[in-house]
Amino acid sequence: MHAIPDGNVVHDAQGAIFDGRNAKLVVHGADLIFGKRDFTLSARIRIEADEAECIGNIAGKFDLDTRTGFNWSVVDHGGVTSSSSNYRNLNFSMDAGTLPQWMDCGRPGNARHICALTVNRGDLYAGTFEHDDGEIGRVYRHTGNSGWEDTGLPCRSNSVFGLAAINGVLYASSGRYDPRNSALPDTGNMDEETRIWRMEPGGGWKDCGNPHVGTNDLYNLGVYRGRLYATPSFARGLYGYDGDKDWKTCREPYPRFLSLCQWRGHLYGASNKGLRHLGPPPDREISFEMLPDADGVYRYDDRNDAWTGCGAIPTETQMYSFAVHRGALFTGTWPNAKVFRSTSGMGWDDCGNLHPEEKEVMAMCVYNGMMYAGTLPAADIYRLDGDHHWTRVGNVDSTPDVKYRRAWSMAVHEGGLFVGALPSGHVWMMRTGAVASDSHQLTTGWHHVLAVRKGSAAMIYVDGVLRGRSSSDIQLDLTNRQPLTIGFGGHDYFRGRIADFRLYDRALSGSDIQP
Repeated sequence: MHAIPDGNVVHDAQGAIFDGRNAKLVVHGADLIFGKRDFTLSARIRIEADEAECIGNIAGKFDLDTRTGFNWSVVDHGGVTSSSSNYRNLNFSMDAGTLPQWMDCGRPGNARHICALTVNRGDLYAGTFEHDDGEIGRVYRHTGNSGWEDTGLPCRSNSVFGLAAINGVLYASSGRYDPRNSALPDTGNMDEETRIWRMEPGGGWKDCGNPHVGTNDLYNLGVYRGRLYATPSFARGLYGYDGDKDWKTCREPYPRFLSLCQWRGHLYGASNKGLRHLGPPPDREISFEMLPDADGVYRYDDRNDAWTGCGAIPTETQMYSFAVHRGALFTGTWPNAKVFRSTSGMGWDDCGNLHPEEKEVMAMCVYNGMMYAGTLPAADIYRLDGDHHWTRVGNVDSTPDVKYRRAWSMAVHEGGLFVGALPSGHVWMMRTGAVASDSHQLTTGWHHVLAVRKGSAAMIYVDGVLRGRSSSDIQLDLTNRQPLTIGFGGHDYFRGRIADFRLYDRALSGSDIQP
């Protein structure tokens, strides 16, 4: 085997430094045909504090055309519509072009809308809109299969629209959702209690205040440089959390935002070019003020409290979501259900329409080396195959006699891609191949990490502890013609240090995996 540096890979006494932009090592060798053999990847990785980056792939050997091979990465999924669903979660995934398998994971409470899905401390959480008179939004913990446990969030409004987790702390945003925006009847719960909440270590929730007085909800929660940020739904504004009930008011952006995602040093906002104004209850008449000269996406730099437009997306009026796939930033849009890609954060390439009858691209996530997106009005799930081709792989809501069905939220948890829907209020889970995922966040500093393939199983270890395991129905043949790449793969370029990278031709176990 021999490794060829590509991009700005810098070495020092502590290992190789990867810049998260274009640095990678490309390894060639006749013995890199993994097939059905057992193997182990081992490395020490260092994650820096408060990076405004996706951490990205430690390594990968994956063929996009055949969906065959493996990816080993630290996953960050910000901008999954209104939430940050995964933050610094270690994943090891394998596939050999397997067909997706779907499972209905039930309905949390009386949910009509799964507004948010986020993982924290090994668990999956769902934030809900509950439609009936007197009902309130909740946060539920998944207990397995179709089971959900109410965590007791004490809000009075009808929805919990955003979730995010930082350093093992789960945050939630509450407010009033108007179901008429999804062509559903209005509700009798007109309470507009708008709050950010924090789950306490021993259970229960702490009120973290309302940074935007006068709005009926706080729509987005995002993570930027290890700090929580929030935006309202129907007004301009960006707010950074300073602890307790204290919030910093950032410079006001030009449009309002529907999604937040950190990438390559900036916080990106997916814009809505029309500002919406709501009348007072009970009629709440809706009007729009269009902003024709607004860019599709803006980015924020907290060092100088400044916004920069990232280029026009002229055919679309609402940018709904973000995903980072193979080193590029993607955004999903309305009203033509298109996805656009940027390799630098400035300027956008059209990646096509998911389906001619779809209107909106909602949640997007990278799972097992591929990017998936959910739609409105059908609540279908599509996979990006190539630069412009989208393949339908499933549906998460078939409620009859409704105008809109939404595949709104996504998260990777326990080896599956979880998707939350409206108006059924159900959560579905998709699996392909074998994906070992850790729903605990990697902390700042050095970690000894392993990815193990043993028979049909994929396993991941962090500092000697098994953190994730998943098996496929068959022993996957991972043979492909792609090189082994260190520092790049299906998610993003790696940001941080990698040292003592090793490849074993067997599945390590027991004392062999100790750091």
